[in-house]
Amino acid sequence: MNWARRPLTERMEQYARNDTRHLKPLSDQLRAALKEKGRLDWQKETCQQLIVDCADIPTSSRDQWRMKGSDRLNPRGLAVLRELWKWREKEAIASNKPPFFVLNHDLLLRMAHESERIKNIDKFLPPRLSPRRREAILAAVAEAGPGDFIYVPPYVPHQEINASRDEVLECVLVRSDGEAVAINLDIEPAEPPEEVRWVDPTHPAG
Repeated sequence: MNWARRPLTERMEQYARNDTRHLKPLSDQLRAALKEKGRLDWQKETCQQLIVDCADIPTSSRDQWRMKGSDRLNPRGLAVLRELWKWREKEAIASNKPPFFVLNHDLLLRMAHESERIKNIDKFLPPRLSPRRREAILAAVAEAGPGDFIYVPPYVPHQEINASRDEVLECVLVRSDGEAVAINLDIEPAEPPEEVRWVDPTHPAG
């Protein structure tokens, strides 16, 4: 059942009414059984911990925005997906709704994919989207560009792909120890820069 729909169907209303009719007597029976076994305090502590855990807003990891299907996006599409995901998370927290109620995964991927071909994805937005959210989504897409800080483990080869066709990729090396130092030396590169196409089975040359 989709409890986000309005108005609710008659069947959904009946289902909700049955909850209020049967859950209270059931709760009383379970509480009495726990009290009889001397486990009531344990149950209260467990429920309180669940409340605390569920109320905690998890910290986003760097790659948390990646989802099933994102491996088929090119660098531009990945940058758009990242910004849309970040906006959706903030919007979901502000409206106290699950993220997929704001924008579902399929729509996020579709907009990211379309942004690889065109710059204006306005026609792919849901028709019932509020003007405020519409403007925020378009702003997020416009914000998409080269990425943020990433962590590369020691001895692991890494290649940074430029998300922009029009801007030069610039990288800053940052040490991750207790005294982080940014190294940005204004010297000529050891080799002249060249354009390297990202070509693999997922991203064929075109």
